[in-house]
Amino acid sequence: MFVTPFALLAAADGSSAATNAGTFAILGAIVAAVRRKNAIGGWLFFFMWGVFLGCGFSLIQFAVDWRLYTPARWSDSTRYLMYVMSIAPLSAAFFGIAVTCFMLLRTMEWSWAELLRIALIVYICLICVSVAVDYFYFPRSLPARVASLLFPGLFLGYTYYSLRFQMVFQTHDWKGSVVRASLFGGRS
Repeated sequence: MFVTPFALLAAADGSSAATNAGTFAILGAIVAAVRRKNAIGGWLFFFMWGVFLGCGFSLIQFAVDWRLYTPARWSDSTRYLMYVMSIAPLSAAFFGIAVTCFMLLRTMEWSWAELLRIALIVYICLICVSVAVDYFYFPRSLPARVASLLFPGLFLGYTYYSLRFQMVFQTHDWKGSVVRASLFGGRS
């Protein structure tokens, strides 16, 4: 559901929604690069951009494909139940992440940052449940579902290891400096 560079992979199918997601992902990456020295810039901006645009695309997709959520569309009631049980909690968790991000940006309080971490963990766990459901009921969706673990997983790690994240939301002493982390644990 995140609008990320991984949406570009989906754009290969030629659908206009995937192409639009890919275009917005590139635009978000450009803005994130330009804003990299701001408190909400770089990867932090790119994550928030992906969350909020992902919500917008999700709402549009729901409006367009609302018939998928009605039992009359499905000939097999078990597959319908599995579809709803894998999509509904995931969508609710994603919108929960969006609300948490909004409150984090509005208040800049560390408690919301910690809640964001919890929301990401819940979301990742729900993706894992959806992967299991897809394995048995919707195998064609499996590669995309597994790939959807990447961005929230990376950002969860970012919330624990990023100096920017700590300086912006915990210590409130971001001065626009770009701090680089080495691959081997030290900060340069």
